[in-house]
Order: sequence, then structure tokens, then C-alpha cells
Amino acid sequence: MFNKIRYVVITIFISIAVIACSKTTSDVTVEPGMPQQEVIDMLGAPTISQSYTLDALTVTHSEWDDKSGTLSIQFQNDQAQSSFFTASQN
Repeated sequence: MFNKIRYVVITIFISIAVIACSKTTSDVTVEPGMPQQEVIDMLGAPTISQSYTLDALTVTHSEWDDKSGTLSIQFQNDQAQSSFFTASQN
């Protein structure tokens, strides 16, 4: 019984990893107001991320790089404000 549960958990983990890796930055559409965690759930952890706080405003600039290009997103208080995709120079 324990082995069956272990195999199910491993299968689920591998499936999630394959799904997460199958999306490229050019396939994702980020709408203004989209929560930062939702974007991270779609793309995984950003390659680069910088945050700045001024009083009640927190601005985070994050980038995701892959073979198709770079997706840059600016979040304000954990909500997407703007996004920009730059294709690779291949």
C-alpha cells in the first residue's frame, strides 16, 4: 500500500514538473491586475527579481528567460501592472 502511494505522489510530482516546463515565456499572457503568485505558478520562479518599497507601495520587477526570449513583468503591491516580451536573437 505504501509503495502505491509513493508511486502516485512521484507521478503527480513529475507531471507537475513537465507541465511547468512545457510553457515558454512567449506562450503566457499576463493581464494587468493578475496576482504575482498566479504568474509564478504558471512560469515558475523568475530568473531575476528586484523589489523596492516606498511607504505602502511595493514595486517588483521580475524576468523569466528561456530559449524563446525574456518576459519582463512589473508588479505593484503583488499585482501585475505591465509586461513586455523580448524574443531571442537566434
